[in-house]
Amino acid sequence: MYLFQERLLYFALEQMNLEDLIDMFPDIEPFLIRKWHYAFYTFFDLTGDEVIEWNDFEQLIEAIGSVRGMGGEEHIAARIRLGEIWHSMCNELDKDYHDKITMVDWIGMWAKSWSAAKEPAWQKAYLDYMFHLLDASGDQLVDLAEYVEVLGYFSIPREDAVACFDRFAVNSKGTHFNSIDLKKFSELWQQYFHSTNINDDGNHLLGMPP
Repeated sequence: MYLFQERLLYFALEQMNLEDLIDMFPDIEPFLIRKWHYAFYTFFDLTGDEVIEWNDFEQLIEAIGSVRGMGGEEHIAARIRLGEIWHSMCNELDKDYHDKITMVDWIGMWAKSWSAAKEPAWQKAYLDYMFHLLDASGDQLVDLAEYVEVLGYFSIPREDAVACFDRFAVNSKGTHFNSIDLKKFSELWQQYFHSTNINDDGNHLLGMPP
């Protein structure tokens, strides 16, 4: 009986729409929830089953291997980094590594970290992983070609990726850069996941803002 009830609860959480989530977290700006919601479906729930599980990570690891070389340095690094992220996320939620993370879990983690004094380990690991994934050449910079290629892994159209890069690869005076370093990437990352200002350039870091 308990197992049946647990499955019903999981089904209910999996089927929640965006407006339900906004109602569930009234203290969080809806724009933030929309961005977190977009990141969940675009970069994590790769199998499209409404939850994040290790299978989603394995699918991404294999996709990286097929593009950058099975068994190569980048393929191995992706497995290590994504493993660290998955373990950190599960630890944050006190879940078993074979468990599933629902959208409510995901929004809850970001909501908790939004007011936290210290960045959680899973977020730091996720930021580092994304920068290194984008930096295909390993020169500690992300240029337009690299950015467009990697966003394409996640089905983001080339024209959208180009427009987004042009939006955020600028300095305070509006001068465009050919590439961005980790410091700039981290600033944009913080804007994407933590800023409620709809005009921030960082809202375009992971594709067109939702």
